[in-house]
Amino acid sequence: MPQIASLDEITSSQGLTVTKVLKEDYDHNVYLVEQGGRQLILKTINDEGLEQNLRRDVGYSFVLATLAAADPSWTLRASAPVATGGSWMLREALDAEPLLDPDALTSEAAAAVGRALADLDRLSPDVVARRPDYRNGAGQPVEDEQHRLAELERWVDGIDEASGLGELDREELRSALESGRQAVHPGFEVWDVKLDDFLGLPEGKVAMYDLEFAHLFGRRHYDVAKMYATLAVVHGEPGPAAALLEAYQGESRLPDDRLIAAFLPVCTETLLAELKDAVDADGDSGRSRAAQARELLAGCLAGRVPGLAGQ
Repeated sequence: MPQIASLDEITSSQGLTVTKVLKEDYDHNVYLVEQGGRQLILKTINDEGLEQNLRRDVGYSFVLATLAAADPSWTLRASAPVATGGSWMLREALDAEPLLDPDALTSEAAAAVGRALADLDRLSPDVVARRPDYRNGAGQPVEDEQHRLAELERWVDGIDEASGLGELDREELRSALESGRQAVHPGFEVWDVKLDDFLGLPEGKVAMYDLEFAHLFGRRHYDVAKMYATLAVVHGEPGPAAALLEAYQGESRLPDDRLIAAFLPVCTETLLAELKDAVDADGDSGRSRAAQARELLAGCLAGRVPGLAGQ
């Protein structure tokens, strides 16, 4: 990979003018720029080790943008790349705001995101293709299932040591995390999903940013499970969380029985992650989130998730 280019080198070579700094972080920066009167988004990386992440963002953004343009039934689209370099990507600037506003979360917006995420099932490989990959601490796919199970067991141990399990049975939880692995299907997984990654477009379309961690052979349904846990636990909005899941299931290409079997293990995992974060945070907010996570985890272990039909 060429040496990381400076912002001045990129803007000079591409004829860009920076109009606004959107993000400057340790790993990548994002700028609003102009080129010939057109507004675009410039994303640069600050570490040569992130080249693979940039390539994934470029590649999957092209895929989603192409599918969205070719098939009117495709709800989810990405900000299409316009130009790329060794350490940067120039892409469309979409005139849209995040659908999920943390200060005003609605079931309608959550359902729109759920329907959009269901599109990713179309990209997912057949269930018999191969086992799904999991993630290490840096978010990179790892094929060693024992690595992932060891990490989850560490979470359970830490929560238990902090007296954060409440009425949850430690052995039942560990057993569910391990035994459910066989039901998890390989699928397109974005992994690093956040509320502000989903923008509302005209005609009910939804745009997505940030596909640098996307992975074709990840855990199918993980993204919707993560968004479900974020809405229900982090933001304390079980109504929108259920609406997200109901809309996702309604648009998914999988039969209900296969979807439910594959969804429950990853939902258990994402709820466990939120419980760990809440227990680590402590304080009134942490205790409130922990109580909500425990309640949802207990239901998930019993096969009951609000918004998941046909259980």
